[in-house]
Amino acid sequence: MTGVFSRRATASGYACVHAAFPVAVLHGLPEAITTLGHAHASVVVPTLVTSLNPHHWRSSRTAVDGLREQGRAALCAAPAVAGWLKLCVDHGTEPDQKYGINEALHTLTTLRTMLAEPDPSAPPAAYERVRRFFDEVFQPYLLTQLVPPVRYWQRGAVAYLRAMRGDLESMATALQRFAATLREETWRSGTNADWDEYTHSEVLAVIGELGPHLERIRVERGWRDRSTVRPAAHVDNGTDTTGPAAHTDNNTDTTGPAAHTDTTGPAAHVDDGTDEVDAQGVSGQLVAWARQELAAPSVSRRRAACRALQRLGGQARAAGPALLALLAELDSAPAAVVAELREEALAAMLAIVPPPGYTPTTEAPTTEAPTAEAPTAEASTAAAERLLALAAGDADASVRAAALDALVTCGPPPGALAVALRAADAEDPRERVAAARVLAALAR
Repeated sequence: MTGVFSRRATASGYACVHAAFPVAVLHGLPEAITTLGHAHASVVVPTLVTSLNPHHWRSSRTAVDGLREQGRAALCAAPAVAGWLKLCVDHGTEPDQKYGINEALHTLTTLRTMLAEPDPSAPPAAYERVRRFFDEVFQPYLLTQLVPPVRYWQRGAVAYLRAMRGDLESMATALQRFAATLREETWRSGTNADWDEYTHSEVLAVIGELGPHLERIRVERGWRDRSTVRPAAHVDNGTDTTGPAAHTDNNTDTTGPAAHTDTTGPAAHVDDGTDEVDAQGVSGQLVAWARQELAAPSVSRRRAACRALQRLGGQARAAGPALLALLAELDSAPAAVVAELREEALAAMLAIVPPPGYTPTTEAPTTEAPTAEAPTAEASTAAAERLLALAAGDADASVRAAALDALVTCGPPPGALAVALRAADAEDPRERVAAARVLAALAR
């Protein structure tokens, strides 16, 4: 696929991407396409891709339909289809070409769904790069096309957006504007065609589905904004000045759990006067991490911390004040956004400070999974050590996250705590979530 992005007088095939989008946003994309092409090799995809040409839409439409039938083998062609579609739309379409554009959007919806589920036979980094192209480049372009006049293929664009990816606030703005357009053009003009009515209905359905997501984003932004102005003592109970209140975002903090593995230890974070937690041990470090995460500007991260505290039970009493602060903060948040988080926080509070006579109604799940044939001790040890090495040092965040998840299943080996604490402060959200699972497993 060398040179697939070179300019041609008439763009066709992979050159459609370069002709349609700025070069600056394509860095690393040709290599990812080449990798996917090798991982999911096909004898027919190259022929179908080469037939994509905005000046020959009939044969291109057939090629797009054919690509949709190729499954993962067509993933390497997805950016080319996106480029072809943009060239067709930007340079005007013939009346019959609208059907081909709508079907291309259907094909891209199918391929983008496949990209969300990486296959073990292909490097995760290649999947991630193509996903970013669609979420950060193609989707913003698609939103600009939800404008008058109402066009047949815009319904396909709405169906593509229904997966709730990319910038959801920008998506909501574009869809609400488009809904107003549909009302203006179909209601007032009297052209209530069935297709336009269906398009209008689907736009309204997506707007409705966006509601809870937008509320969650608003709540998390408020948490993030407040964390930049309130004193650290309000979050970490009076003595810690490097705790979660210093966090301004998910990516740039250098005072996270990894910092608690240095020679000073997490003892400074056990500041409520109790001696029940050994700050130099596993439990103490888990409590320090969980207390920090309880103030993170993320619903999912706070829930992970609550689940870890539930596992620790009475060993996590030092986190009681942080849990109470969290519950108080949730009183002012929309119930629909934080209902599950509140349940997790209450369960954690009951686990660490149970009232007299309280008996849990459920038992903690076991980490042992039934197997048809138990592996040898040597094989288990070797596999765990290899997973730990991947979780600690692989260059790809997706691989590190997958290795951390696998460690939960097989049982975290010695050294997993330090790796999980570092991963809990990683930039990639999947790696942080996987780290939370490992930490919860260690707390059992």
